Amino acid sequence: MHRLRDLGDRILIVGPPGAGKTTFALRLAELTGFPVVHFDRVQFTEGWGMRPGDEVVAHLHPLLDDGNWIAEGDINTGYAAAVSRADAIVCLDYSLCRCFCRYFLRTVFNYGRVRPEVADGCADRFESRLPWRIVQWIRQRRNRTIRRLTTAPSHVRTFRVRSPRQLAVLTENWLVLQQ
Repeated sequence: MHRLRDLGDRILIVGPPGAGKTTFALRLAELTGFPVVHFDRVQFTEGWGMRPGDEVVAHLHPLLDDGNWIAEGDINTGYAAAVSRADAIVCLDYSLCRCFCRYFLRTVFNYGRVRPEVADGCADRFESRLPWRIVQWIRQRRNRTIRRLTTAPSHVRTFRVRSPRQLAVLTENWLVLQQ
């Protein structure tokens, strides 16, 4: 097992749809043995329905209260609860083109299947609103997320990652063999 220098034991990964948040979270989980909290499993119900905000927060609290974890997702409701418990936030701030390509490939390869990180009954499909959510994140939510990084509680380390190459270098720098 490894310990992640500078990241602590509770890591929050945020970014636009298609950035690779789940892929990175699973990689960190493999290295550390930490469980992964997938926000998509919490905020969506069967058939991609949205769970009410108070239910999202109620589901998140027990998942984030104890022990080590890696939480990932594009979440608004419950963000404050996750940040207040996190030791580090990693923002995957990738380009619109990269996110579109990743979304397209993910959907092609998983079309009609329910991935383990999403709620039951949420099969991958091409949907017209998801590309718009990627554009919306890049145009509007990116700035809000960057502001949130700069105003995170003082105990939270923040990392803004602009490319997969930068993420690979940072991950190598974070790794420390556990004694």
